Amino acid sequence: MLVAPLATPLFVVCSFLIVRGKLTASAVDTKWIFLGGAYALSYTVGIPIYLLARRRAWRTALAYMGGGFLIGPAAVMLGLVIILLLDAFMGRLAAAYPLLASPLGLLVLAIPIGFFTTPIGLLFWLIERPDQCI
Repeated sequence: MLVAPLATPLFVVCSFLIVRGKLTASAVDTKWIFLGGAYALSYTVGIPIYLLARRRAWRTALAYMGGGFLIGPAAVMLGLVIILLLDAFMGRLAAAYPLLASPLGLLVLAIPIGFFTTPIGLLFWLIERPDQCI
């Protein structure tokens, strides 16, 4: 449970290296943001998903990757709540994020972020290997 959330920041760093050929300061900053978010969401959303998968005897890699994917929409919803709370206190902040104003916009954000969090589920499955358990 300590290693699996590292999959998303490593995925981000590797994608920066593949696309740009080097790490920039913004890539390192982005890695820290993803690292904090990956750990927070893995423990608040990922553990209940893991417990559900264990209880229902879902032992395939696809089930764990699906659980990792669900962390992405949870991240979008958490971001929406934070923006709305900040908007309530600071005002006019939500107008800066028009993509979050519609359900379609939320879906457009949730799917790519879900793909970024899918490696967490895969890495956790590779470590846990529930298919090898009796």
